[in-house]
Amino acid sequence: MPGDLRDAVDDGLLLPEYFAPIRSFFLTHGGRVWIQETVTPEGYDGQWLVIGREGEPEYRVLAPSGVTFRAAYENRLWGTGFTELDVPYIVLHELVQPDGCGVQLAAIGPAYQPRSP
Repeated sequence: MPGDLRDAVDDGLLLPEYFAPIRSFFLTHGGRVWIQETVTPEGYDGQWLVIGREGEPEYRVLAPSGVTFRAAYENRLWGTGFTELDVPYIVLHELVQPDGCGVQLAAIGPAYQPRSP
């Protein structure tokens, strides 16, 4: 492709200068930082990396489809979602360590999946 044509195509595209490394984050009362990563496994709406008080990664949590996490306290996790009729709702999950299922992240710690109480 000729250089001037390539430049014209590049100039006409609306390409971001960078891709955001995170989608969202929130802080907990216990001093943890929950960071929603931009890469999400298929079948989930979000993957969250939890950073401890000392700045070390503790674990990852997968958000079920249709739920956005908003707050956490100890092993409780609050999220919001919408029904099929676009009615908003709040959901409470309990964090539990999977018994041999899910991905074990050796460098980070175990992967957790929320369970509705």
